[in-house]
Amino acid sequence: MERVSGDSIVIYRDQTWKDYERMLRARGDHSPPLLAFLDGEIEQMSPGESHERVDFNCARMVTDYCLAHGILIQGLGSWLLKDKLKRAGLEPDACFIFGRKTAKRPDLAIEVEWSRGGINKLEIYRRLGIREVWRWRKYTLHIHQLVRGSYREAERSRFLPDIDVELMTSLLKLRYVNHIVERWNGGRGR
Repeated sequence: MERVSGDSIVIYRDQTWKDYERMLRARGDHSPPLLAFLDGEIEQMSPGESHERVDFNCARMVTDYCLAHGILIQGLGSWLLKDKLKRAGLEPDACFIFGRKTAKRPDLAIEVEWSRGGINKLEIYRRLGIREVWRWRKYTLHIHQLVRGSYREAERSRFLPDIDVELMTSLLKLRYVNHIVERWNGGRGR
């Protein structure tokens, strides 16, 4: 086994195809787990296909919108955000910094929630000082803005005030529903 610096990559040498398939079975057909910490509780969540589909499409819409409107944006994926003193940390589904600045925290985080009962991620974001969180929940995109230390739901983004959130929600639903229809039809399309 060899560790490579930078991305924390582990390489297993002299493995067989059976070893590879065994590791895939052990991991399952989900993405690697994302970890969240809040006041002594750790949540480990492995995103499924639907989760990743919404995450990717939402982040892509933000990126495409910014490119089309000349808005400088830095996409940072699931950047690990943590603060030991505030007893909070997580890896967002996607996050962004607007402009050319370097920052210790993103301006905007995207959080896809399919399941209930996990750690209160908005509380983690609040403690970390993330100014805006877009949360996909119950097939709707919700915008939360940090105002005087607490989140308030908003109709528009402070960073992208002209982006059509209702249209984004409709497109995300459509892409999700089309995927389900394709799976239902055995991949034969509609």
